[in-house]
Amino acid sequence: MAKMKYEEVRSIISNLLDDEDFAKVEAAFAPTPVTPTISISDVTVAAGATATVTATVTPSGASVTYVVANTAVATVTGNEVTGVTAGTTTITGTATSGTLSATATATVTVE
Repeated sequence: MAKMKYEEVRSIISNLLDDEDFAKVEAAFAPTPVTPTISISDVTVAAGATATVTATVTPSGASVTYVVANTAVATVTGNEVTGVTAGTTTITGTATSGTLSATATATVTVE
């Protein structure tokens, strides 16, 4: 037997019920969104070198993006931080799952 996706089942049921009854069924069976969480470890990297940002994220399928506050000190591509010049800055990671997101910050030290 083939499995149906939630949206397919939702469409079929909406055609069978009036609006009020459909709203009750949908509320009872709609998937519960999972609020993501993220924590990031501080990063130390030499000028001209790269280091990998380590983040702990839930749920496991959440997408993660990173932004460095001061690109004169360090840059980030994906989860790779490149030291530009000696100093410190912050890196912010955002985990997104569906329409929900969470952020965390850590310190980047370039030696």
